[in-house]
Amino acid sequence: MYKYNIGSRAFLPILSYSLSSFYLLGYIFFIELEKLPAWISIILIGVPFLGRMLTPFVYSKFTGIFGIEKGMINALIIMSIISLADSFLINYPFLIVTRFSLGVMFGIATSASIELASLSENRKVIGLTMGGWAIGWILSALLYLGLGTYMFLPGILSLSLLSLKTQRYHVNKLGSLSFSWKAFVIFFLGFVPAYLMQLIPSMLGSKAFVETVIGYSLSLFAYLLFPTIKRVLSGIIVINAVIILTAILGYLTLNIGFLAVFTMFGLGLNSLLPILARKVNVEPSKIGPSMNLASFGGLLFPELTSLAFNDRLMSSLILSISSILFVLLVFLMNRRVNISKKDVIVAA
Repeated sequence: MYKYNIGSRAFLPILSYSLSSFYLLGYIFFIELEKLPAWISIILIGVPFLGRMLTPFVYSKFTGIFGIEKGMINALIIMSIISLADSFLINYPFLIVTRFSLGVMFGIATSASIELASLSENRKVIGLTMGGWAIGWILSALLYLGLGTYMFLPGILSLSLLSLKTQRYHVNKLGSLSFSWKAFVIFFLGFVPAYLMQLIPSMLGSKAFVETVIGYSLSLFAYLLFPTIKRVLSGIIVINAVIILTAILGYLTLNIGFLAVFTMFGLGLNSLLPILARKVNVEPSKIGPSMNLASFGGLLFPELTSLAFNDRLMSSLILSISSILFVLLVFLMNRRVNISKKDVIVAA
């Protein structure tokens, strides 16, 4: 397996995931400023997730042509142009097309980020790369407060990445499908806490901003610390136990403290997902695309809970069941890998 000698270029996958998240999440803040009708707001927030689902089909072609680093940078620049255009041209058909396209570019940029981080074999880099989601949200909130409807103007600075001399590392085969069912299931279940966090603002009302700032800020420490856990399976069990406990208490009492801890651990868990995928022998080039295909859960689970009679109770139930299934999945996959290793040793 080729190893990405990340060295001074450690900032690239982290920056890429952070900027990608800013372009995706920032528009949620922008919609709030523009006071768009509810029906179009729902479509514009959801349609990028549909674009992300194309990642397994387009990622290998895109990076096969440009290389991983150059492909990642090109996707970032396209997202910055789309975001800037969307902030000035409020035309619904145009916005639906561009937001879908942004979802495709998000999938490519984040998949490249995860591939480079995974190839580096540096757990802290992997953790901080996944932490780009929280960094992107914090950046969105700050620019929303500081610049209002002009919040995407600083995105022009991403054009400076064109001057960066890129290196053509690992190149995927043109036309190959970048997908792994093992990585897909890991991310689909592992992301459930993050999916259900989308409901917290509507539950807390005016207190939501404080909880989210605290929770997302604390999650940066989790993104950095969780990947250093040596006994990953034991760590997964403890982390999920905390997630279930704080989520149930938080959803039922609407206590900001419980919900902030839930946010911290729920997002921090994401930093371990690429590491888990590598432990069960998923190729780095397939981790990101599989993750982006699994993102349709971001539409599925919040919608299921919103249809329930009691969304807080349903959120607690879904999260508890999915977390238990996730721990069982990790245990079975880890056991299977260990058995395979023993068989190889015996055969040798």
